[in-house]
Amino acid sequence: MLNISNGNVGKVYDKSTKGYNAASALSEKLNTYIKPSPNLMIINPVDSLCDGINYLIINENFGLYNQGSHLSNAGAKLVLGQLPIMDVPIDLIDEK
Repeated sequence: MLNISNGNVGKVYDKSTKGYNAASALSEKLNTYIKPSPNLMIINPVDSLCDGINYLIINENFGLYNQGSHLSNAGAKLVLGQLPIMDVPIDLIDEK
């Protein structure tokens, strides 16, 4: 169910925590298989798209997902734009 109340104009959140819980559980499981390395940055989209209560699925401009659980270009740009380092300006990422 979507929450598009007046307080969320321009943003749409998934009212269910099912997606958040599933994404968090999968991330935790995958992280157990990753060997720590100083040359590795683990990117967890949940950190950028969720505030712990709400799970953002549409922002002011775009839908953040394609085909259910795959990030759209807009979703990927939002996640990558919040990384502490980014060599390529987000505007230069190809939008095919």
